[in-house]
Amino acid sequence: MLSLNLMTKISACLIVKNEKDLLGRCLESIRDADELVVCDTGSSDETVEIAESFGAKIVYFNWCDDFAAARNFVKNQASNEWILSIDADEFLEPGGMEKIRRAIDTCKEDSINILMKPEAGYGQHHLARVFRKESEWVGRVHEVIKYPSSAYCNVKITYGYSPAHELDPDIDMRILESIEDPTPRDLYYLAREYFYRQRWQDTVDLIEQRYLPVASWMPERADAWLMMSRALWQMSRGEEARTACLQAINNNAHFKEALVFMGEISWADNRMMWWKMSEFADNRNVLFIRN
Repeated sequence: MLSLNLMTKISACLIVKNEKDLLGRCLESIRDADELVVCDTGSSDETVEIAESFGAKIVYFNWCDDFAAARNFVKNQASNEWILSIDADEFLEPGGMEKIRRAIDTCKEDSINILMKPEAGYGQHHLARVFRKESEWVGRVHEVIKYPSSAYCNVKITYGYSPAHELDPDIDMRILESIEDPTPRDLYYLAREYFYRQRWQDTVDLIEQRYLPVASWMPERADAWLMMSRALWQMSRGEEARTACLQAINNNAHFKEALVFMGEISWADNRMMWWKMSEFADNRNVLFIRN
């Protein structure tokens, strides 16, 4: 008789647009899925043909600047109860599908968190990428499964950077700025878009005036304080930068990056003490573990 894990059927779902450069690598890594469902949102290259060559079911979605809507559409086209959501510029580790099946067989929740690691650099974090079909995506950008999970799978998805992003590099910021009633999560990610563009004062103003008064999730708050500290430091406002960094540490004393940065921006007499303290930080409850 088949073991339970071999009986678990999984549909791997993707939303894609002009992903001919990386799609093949992604689909090769998830060949062991019981079904591949690829949702195209308007490709003008060979994306659809590549997906078809892997035997994928192809569906189409009229793009409306809403990633959650697209992901909900494609998962509803799947035939199986459990869904693996993956992007074209990502790939699953070898043997990953079997690990996911084993995790599903022992899971008592409706979604499972997967370790996300960058192909280059640092920034690992966990996201619910395996879930029951009836689960719902929320958020027009930086979308997440609606109800958080405490279940984790010992499997890794590696993410890269698709050349297709250059066709619309401001899509995330455009969507975030257009949201009429943003959530704290929306505000955090909009601040990050400003930070990436070195809009230091906009970053500080958004975090201080709009994000912090409504935010309550401590991992995200700590990261926002650190982002604000880095922006202030770039504007040569050292005392304010140190105060903001202290707030990040106050939110999470295990935040290694904040402790290291506090050392970098502190006076010489204090620097080594902050770095010494960072050696004991284990990054528990940190939003993004960066270098």
